[in-house]
Amino acid sequence: MQLHVHSQIAHVARTSTDGKWRAPDSLGYNEHVGAVGAITAQHLEEAITARFGLQWTARDDGHGYEIKGISGQMMRLFSSRRESITADLRGRAARFEQQYGRAPSQRELAQLAQASNFATRKNKEGALDVAQLHAGWADKLSRTLGVPLASVAPSVWHADASRAGTRPYTAHGPDPVSEVLLLSRAAQRAVASAQQEKSTWTRADLVKYLGRVLPRTGRAPAQAAALLEDLADRALCSEFETVLCLEAPEPAEVPRSLLRADGRSVYRRHGGPRYATGAQLSMEDRMVPQASAPGAPRMTRAAAAQALGADLAHLERALNGEAGAARDTPRTGCGLREDQAAAALSVLTDGRRASVINAPAGSGKTRVLAEIAKTWNAAGLGPVIGITASQSARNTLAGGGIDRVLQQRPVPRSPARPARRARPHAPG
Repeated sequence: MQLHVHSQIAHVARTSTDGKWRAPDSLGYNEHVGAVGAITAQHLEEAITARFGLQWTARDDGHGYEIKGISGQMMRLFSSRRESITADLRGRAARFEQQYGRAPSQRELAQLAQASNFATRKNKEGALDVAQLHAGWADKLSRTLGVPLASVAPSVWHADASRAGTRPYTAHGPDPVSEVLLLSRAAQRAVASAQQEKSTWTRADLVKYLGRVLPRTGRAPAQAAALLEDLADRALCSEFETVLCLEAPEPAEVPRSLLRADGRSVYRRHGGPRYATGAQLSMEDRMVPQASAPGAPRMTRAAAAQALGADLAHLERALNGEAGAARDTPRTGCGLREDQAAAALSVLTDGRRASVINAPAGSGKTRVLAEIAKTWNAAGLGPVIGITASQSARNTLAGGGIDRVLQQRPVPRSPARPARRARPHAPG
């Protein structure tokens, strides 16, 4: 059977003010779920090593560890559930493409995968016949791989074996130098993973990544679990490389009555501070002037306004914030609202290597980008390559005349997430 862990949280708490039981804000602890899983797995796996002598090897996907000595061929043999889901999903995706004339988007693919998950799940009827299951596993393993099931556990379970080799030992005990190097490398890898996955990250994110890379060496389980948090705190103090906190200071002094035990205001979320490495921030500092540097291809303001079918003076007033409400602004010749055409005018004529359009979700940023590309192509200034995070945005850009549109993997999108546009290529 597949060993897995559920970290259960009671979604109810007694309030200190009136003693009533209420459901807490799940957002307050939802972002810590990955860290909880890492701590639980670290405790469990170190306990198994300490008690049974099992050793662990890093998974191919980098998401933690698996028992050393169990071959990938053997694991795949008993992963029939995953194979069933994959086969069913492949068929659903093919039928979707046949019906709609296009491949499913990432969101639609996730919905199809959920349907495949439910469709291939067998109902659990009555009590499990463990003896029958055991006999079936043994027969399957013997027929397919020629391995007796009874030989698997003894090959990885060394209950009576010395744990020498699972930790860096010398004749006088653990080698402190090797231990320091091991922890340092794990912390550096975890920080690198957190920074690679997110431009800014939290302490909980770092604990999660530490759990994926910190080797299991037979430490005391409680000590091993505590080590994750200790390493995270040391990493945030720049012990292994420069890490900077991005949280803004309090705008005013907070009364002691409104401070929690950790010294932070009760109005700030637990674990809310975000961090980034010094190397990341230095790279961004170099990118900003490069992106805003002039000299990129551009249209004249008069030519851009004419191509957009709008009066230049009206667009200038819109850029200066003199236009009316968005719903009341007139449409231009290209079909954009006047405020949207003003944003397009700014991008087409600013001459910077990168331009930013910042507006709420649903305000038509993708439609504006499609019109920008259409105008750029019509002016003969070079090819345009669109990069989107969703299938719907991809379809909009493609419909707007962009021949090459690349869809990236989905990213979380806040209501006011800005749309960034790379400058289209100049001829040659």
